[in-house]
Amino acid sequence: MANEVSIKAVVIKFDRELDTILDFIRQHKGDGKGVFTFYLYDYAVIKVFKDFEELLLNTIVGLINQEAAYIASSSGHKGTKSLKKKDAETLFIGSRYFSFKGPNGLLKQIKKYFPANHWFINILSDTKYDRTFDILIPLRNFAAHSSKTAKKNAISAVGLQQLGYSGAWLKVGNRFQNIIDNLKDISARIKAQAKY
Repeated sequence: MANEVSIKAVVIKFDRELDTILDFIRQHKGDGKGVFTFYLYDYAVIKVFKDFEELLLNTIVGLINQEAAYIASSSGHKGTKSLKKKDAETLFIGSRYFSFKGPNGLLKQIKKYFPANHWFINILSDTKYDRTFDILIPLRNFAAHSSKTAKKNAISAVGLQQLGYSGAWLKVGNRFQNIIDNLKDISARIKAQAKY
């Protein structure tokens, strides 16, 4: 198992990162007003999304290793032995960086390697997470690069007429916490299904 990724360990790391982000917000929420609070949430949503991407990619890499025989038959990869982490990553993403066009784009990529009824696909396809994905991705994109397109998509996602910062929307009520709670629910379900 030296070459394999422990999905359970990946989930534990992800959950710790989310807890650290929440602690950071709690500690610094009162430090500033207005734009400083917006920045705090902008940076937080970028970090949350980065960590979520790592959770997804490392889970996929772990699954490629754990289900090597199935991967070989569906992808044309020769052999049924576990791949090194780097090789499993390369098999899934090729020479590109890990990127997907929303949850549907991710599911399309995953379905190239796993059957449609695979537990990982079932978790990510669960409609109870649709709203989280529908707002997380545009808000992260707007926080990260503030382009006109990113701003338009963020405004559309949250149903406003205007929006200066992703953090301006995220800081209200339990919005940010609700995103975290849903991502933790996803990670808990992944951990429960993972072999190790």
